[in-house]
Amino acid sequence: TEKPQELTGWGLDDELWNTLPNGAVRDLRRFVRTGKDELAQNRIETLIEINEYRRGSMTDESTWFEASRAWEFGKNVKAIEAKEKAKAEKRAKVKARREKAEAEAEAASA
Repeated sequence: TEKPQELTGWGLDDELWNTLPNGAVRDLRRFVRTGKDELAQNRIETLIEINEYRRGSMTDESTWFEASRAWEFGKNVKAIEAKEKAKAEKRAKVKARREKAEAEAEAASA
């Protein structure tokens, strides 16, 4: 199937285009046809990321499905890690403030 030229300018090469599942091809063509450039560019970025998860040279849809599940799982893990890091940083700030206040109170009473 022929790839719309706009997709090349947005980072989708012929090699990846030729391995995309039918649903992705259909969506990208529709996005180009309806002028939804940003949506197409976002989808291409996602497809490139998912392609990094793929194993071997299989191109069937089940392989894309497995890769997309792995990609989603990876994004979820990163989001959880970011939340945990933010919580730990907040706890550290609260602890530092409490310790500072305790030290100031102790110094004032001495």
